[in-house]
Order: sequence, then C-alpha cells, then structure tokens
Amino acid sequence: PAWKAEPLTLIGEGWDNLNYRLGADKVIRLPKSGSAVALLEKEMRWIPQLPETLPIAVPRPLHVVRASEEFPWPAYITPLFAGNHPVGASFSEAEVLRWVAFLQGLHGTSVASPGPQNPLRSDPLLTKEAQTEERFPLLTQKVAADWDSLIRFWEAAKVLPPPQGKVLIHGDPHPKNILIHEDRFSAVLDWGDMCLGDPATDLASMWMLIAEARFRTQACDAYGMDATTRQRAMGWAFFITTVYLEAGLTADPSYMPYGLQMLKNLKADVD
Repeated sequence: PAWKAEPLTLIGEGWDNLNYRLGADKVIRLPKSGSAVALLEKEMRWIPQLPETLPIAVPRPLHVVRASEEFPWPAYITPLFAGNHPVGASFSEAEVLRWVAFLQGLHGTSVASPGPQNPLRSDPLLTKEAQTEERFPLLTQKVAADWDSLIRFWEAAKVLPPPQGKVLIHGDPHPKNILIHEDRFSAVLDWGDMCLGDPATDLASMWMLIAEARFRTQACDAYGMDATTRQRAMGWAFFITTVYLEAGLTADPSYMPYGLQMLKNLKADVD
C-alpha cells in the first residue's frame, strides 16, 4: 500500500510480460495474458530459491500482488536494475569469467523434485528442427551470410543426444533478458523458462553475449565444456539466432542488431 501513489512507467515488453517502473527504484512485472500466468507464478516460486551467492543479481520479489477484481492475474515487484541489453558488448576477461561463475553456480543448484518444468527448453534440440528450418527461406534470402556452412553445422548439432542428467537452467539467456551496466553484468531477468534441462541451453549464451572469439574460447574452457556440449550449445544459439533474425525482419526491427551479432559470433566459430 505504501507504493500505490508512486508513478508507473512502461519500461519493457516481452512476448509474455509487461514491466513497469514503479517510482524511482522498483519494477512491477505483469503477465500480458492469462497464458503467461503460469510462467510468472514459476518465477515467483523459484527465483527466491536461487542461491544468494550467485555473482550476478536476479529479480527477487519484494512483494507479490495477488489476483483481484482490479487485476485478474498475479504480479510481483522487484528492485530496478541499471543497465541496457548487450549487443556486441566489450567485456573484460574478469567479467566473462564472472558470467561463467554465474552459470556454474546456477547449474550446480539443487532443487526439490520434480523442480521447475518447461518442455520448450528441456527437450532435445532436435525438437526445434521444424521451427528453425521453416525460417531458412526468409533468412537466406534477406540476410547475407555463409548459410551453407551454418546450416551444415546445424544439421550436425541438432541430432546430438542430450546429456543423461539435467541441471537447473535459466532456459532463455538471450541478450534481451540480460542487463549490462558500465561493461558489467548487472542482472539476469525473465526466469519464466527456468527448468531442469540441458546446460547447453544456457551455454548458448557464450555466442549470444560474448563478441570476442578469444573470450568465448576462454569461457568454454573455464566452464569445462567438452566438444559435444559445445556443439549442442552452438546449436541452441543458432536456434535463438533464427528467432531474433525472423523477429527483426517481420515484427520488431530492434531484434535485428542482436541477431546479426549472434550470427557473426557463430560463423566465426563454425569456421
């Protein structure tokens, strides 16, 4: 109630949620539709269970807003984090290793069975075959790239079997879910896809966030990726890259610079 008089300003809109700045230092996160409520409820349940020792901030709820006659779905309030979404950001070696430490800490987190679930991110990469490849006619026509080598890589990566065990993953660490402030990671947002799954889903972020090839290599080595995990991670990154490029061409041009940078990163390491 003490915050009811504070002004609201829309600061972000994703596929599932709206984020409003509340006053000077808070954010209220609202579902855009009834279909997004389950994702928001997952965030409210599981984000508080993430370790306090993670080296990058996560949006822990300050207050939960229950469904009511005024608003039919739940929402929650978090701190406001400074920063922008990275595209071609220049990170220091220490900051790249900080990102690796975040992923290692997250993937090493134990949760009570059955844990958060999400078949869209916990199923094998091969389940993304149809939706990835249906984008090829548009992308190969509109985006200049060495698509032959990229598609050959995709064909090999998509059939790799997932690992035997699953770990706790963010599930969607693409650039618009990451905040950077003064060349440092300031927060990891949007945990609606969190689940027990293949760590390669998160490790795809090496090609979505890190523009310098030598730092990508260092990050992969520091995490301890073997060659197969690295190939699966690049496959997941390729899938997300096609999502960004299609969105940039058909829906929201702001996605295009991110998609092109991700494509450039992948191509550099496919060669």
